[in-house]
Amino acid sequence: MKPTEILKKEHEDIKIMLNIFERLVFKLESTEGASLEHVEQALNYLELYVGKCHFGKEEELFFPALEKIGIPKDGGPLGAMIQDHDSCRSNMKEMRAAFEKYKSGDHTVANAIVKPGHKYVATLKGHFDTEANILFPIADKQLPAGKQDELSLKFGQLEIAKIGAGTHDALLVLMQQLKGIYLA
Repeated sequence: MKPTEILKKEHEDIKIMLNIFERLVFKLESTEGASLEHVEQALNYLELYVGKCHFGKEEELFFPALEKIGIPKDGGPLGAMIQDHDSCRSNMKEMRAAFEKYKSGDHTVANAIVKPGHKYVATLKGHFDTEANILFPIADKQLPAGKQDELSLKFGQLEIAKIGAGTHDALLVLMQQLKGIYLA
């Protein structure tokens, strides 16, 4: 499988979790309230699968490969993608800190989860569109087949190094369970 196909599949899975997370954020905003367990599971998924695994593949392997074929990092699309990652990390840090207070009973901090939650989701959805419409076609066209094969192999190795063997599958099972609850 080509590296862009791997990343596209990850985008599809992440978009499902983003939709779930949006539902949870909506519940935090409303008087209905959200399951603390499900919010925590969604945050864990986003931290591990998106923040460590997916962003790691892009920042450590995919983006450098594109830079080598002439896609500019500074002032170019790769720089913008890294800024998106940084923004998501910042939003996640805010959400995680607020959620820890929320869990201990301080529900006045719900908005401190909601606002960065909306930003996180919007940033990633735009980010995925840019990659799908700009970077992936360039990579498919300009990265030599050997380099694509190497990237695909290294993606698997990086995933195990970043989140551990079997974690990806466990996170996908979790995503499917939450999908059955929130997107059915």
